[in-house]
Amino acid sequence: MSLEELSIDGGYFEPIRAFLESPEGEGPFPTIIICHGLTANPIYPIDKHPIYKKLSEGLVANGFLTVRFNFTMNLEKDISTFHIDSEVHDLKIVLKYLLEDSRVNKKKIGTVGYSLGATILLMNGYKEKDIKAIVALAPKLELGDDYSDDPVHQEALQKGFFTHVDNKNTEWKISIDFWENIFKNGHNKNLKNSIRKLKQPLLLVCGKSDNEDKGEAEAIQTLAKHAILECVEGTDHNFSNDYSINYAVRKAIEFFNQKL
Repeated sequence: MSLEELSIDGGYFEPIRAFLESPEGEGPFPTIIICHGLTANPIYPIDKHPIYKKLSEGLVANGFLTVRFNFTMNLEKDISTFHIDSEVHDLKIVLKYLLEDSRVNKKKIGTVGYSLGATILLMNGYKEKDIKAIVALAPKLELGDDYSDDPVHQEALQKGFFTHVDNKNTEWKISIDFWENIFKNGHNKNLKNSIRKLKQPLLLVCGKSDNEDKGEAEAIQTLAKHAILECVEGTDHNFSNDYSINYAVRKAIEFFNQKL
């Protein structure tokens, strides 16, 4: 196995920081793009976070080439600006880069995303014919209806940003542009229609003890009737124990082995 750090030009705000991990032997290899969830950290540890690290290592051990990357963002003072359109753009740039790499089997490219990263795949997947299979871990379906009484919406209106707390209880400030982009461009309304258009094989994985995630995954399966749904016992949205991460990784590997 080898791990290579990349800087890919053409990101929405800046060059894209990425990590390409490849198996031993000669390519071209079936390839998986790994998309992280919501964060306002511009150098989010996509190379070290246990979900993405175990996904990559498990896939590479099974003969896949993987790319993990940071969605780009613009920092003003301590407030991060990014949105749905910027993340869709960055995903397209990563895919374009891979399609020009001789190590990649262009006919066998899949994607796996977690939380918001999974939502980006569900929103844009039907447009990307080069993506042949999708795994969505704890995907978010409901993006909200305009500005509501939700505390996150109200904080954004009052302060120009909202606060996101990550799984290490670190607080990050995310610009109101995130919501402006969702509401003004109708992403909250278009997401369900985009899921209906998905033709690629689709695997949904969620924590069985998280009722919101389970409900949203079931709603996605109703929209994409060909989707396979796996609910993991004893875990929440964060897949916060080794059993749940290992289970999700195993199911993703089995799925990509079958579908690519």
